[in-house]
This record gives sequence, C-alpha cells and structure tokens, in this order.
Amino acid sequence: MTPAANAARDLMIGYYDRCGEELPAIDADELIGRIRIRNGRWENPIWREQAEQILNRSFFDVDDLVENHLSIRLIIRPLYEYDVIAGAPVFGLARPASREVTICERAEGYEPLYRTTVVHEVAHVVLPSLSRPRPRVLSYSPSSPQRPKEEKEADEFMHTAILPLPVLELGIAWIAEMHGLNLHDALAGANTGRGRFQWREVYFQNLIDSLCVSRHLIAIKLKGLGVFSEATLRYHLSYPLPNRWRKTSQWRPLRAPLRKTLSKFGELRQT
Repeated sequence: MTPAANAARDLMIGYYDRCGEELPAIDADELIGRIRIRNGRWENPIWREQAEQILNRSFFDVDDLVENHLSIRLIIRPLYEYDVIAGAPVFGLARPASREVTICERAEGYEPLYRTTVVHEVAHVVLPSLSRPRPRVLSYSPSSPQRPKEEKEADEFMHTAILPLPVLELGIAWIAEMHGLNLHDALAGANTGRGRFQWREVYFQNLIDSLCVSRHLIAIKLKGLGVFSEATLRYHLSYPLPNRWRKTSQWRPLRAPLRKTLSKFGELRQT
C-alpha cells in the first residue's frame, strides 16, 4: 500500500475503534478467506448475513468522522467562483493551516459525491505530505485537465477510506450470491457482453445503494485493478443509472474457494 493508503487505513481503524467496532475491511478480508462455494452457492447461508452486516457498517458517517473524530471544521457553501480557475466544476477545497474543508452545495445533491469530496479534502488536512501550510487553497475538481501529484495522493486516501478493496471484493461476491450469478462473469468476464450487462443491471446499483459510493468511483477502481478495460470504463460511464441516492425518470457453477475466485485482485492489493 502507498503512504496515502496506509494513512487512510490507520485513520479508519482509529475511527471504528472509537465507535467500538472492528474495521469493516478487516472483517471483509477474514470472511472472504472462510467462504467456500459449492454448486454455485455459498456453503453456509449464515455467511450471507455476515457479509450484509459488514457492508452496512462500511457506510460510515463522513460528517461524524470529520467534525467529531478529527475536529476539522466542515463548511457548506457555493464554490462556483473556483470553476474558472480549475477549468472544471469544483466540489470542495481545503485549508490545511486552519483545519477547514469547504464543500460546494451542489455536492449535497448526490450523497456518494458528497462523501468522496469530503474525504478527499480531509486528506489534504491530515496527510503530512499534503498538509503543509500553503498560501493557496486546494480545490477538488475530479474532471479538471490538471491533476497534480497531491491531488492523486488525496484520491488514493479517499479510495482506501471510502471503498477499501476487501469491502469491494466482498460486495461483488455477495451480490453474485444473492442474485444467483456466476462471479466469474463479474470479474474475468467484465469486458464481455454478458459481463457488461450484469454490471449495468445488477452490480452497480446494488453496490451504490448499499455502500453509498458512486458508479464513477467503482468503475475507476475496477479499471485500476485491471477488471475493466478502457472501453468498458467509458461504456459504464455513458448511461444514466437510477439508484437510491439519485432518482431518474443458466449460470456456470463455481466450485473453488471464494479467495481463489477473487485471487486476480491479490497482486494489486499493494496499490
């Protein structure tokens, strides 16, 4: 793991410990190691309930993390004046010296975007390499044509805090189990017609609904892991997708342990 990812993991361990709970990513990793699949289904039905509980706990309160755990001042106000500077819509900015993060009010319209924006800005405050006092603010504009190193480090921090890899793995496996799908199609077959259809119709909406993460975050993470090709990434970002946070008008059985099925992620755990 990178220093930014390690810092995010340590922060979240401390936050969940304060809440009297184990870090969901640790529980997810442990459960994945125990699950066995026979005739296309998990051998022990209780694992489904355990997986759902872990996924539910992964949806943490970012406002509580920022204001109560980190004692960072959180401000909501319009930030439209920064759009011209960034060359794209700006959703948040950080003032590390004064331990403040400001979120544009337009980010409040979509909870997954709000959460990622808040945690991205928090990275600029808490990461030693990013939090040195500067005479300028640090604005978050994901679609800006210029993304300096410090912004990419803040993204790594946010990805690890919001959607750690074991939680993503468990979420995909749980959805496949609950819908009677072949997990192979979601992973090794993600760039086929069948795989794209399943991600569009089943996986994305269930992950978004249960974890409060955006399709963009999931897709970018899967592209980085080598699951999605560039063409598949573009496809999945091209269509409207209703979900609980934003409203708009026979399978081949698996016989291997779940850990083996998900092993294609293993070599990427250090990123």
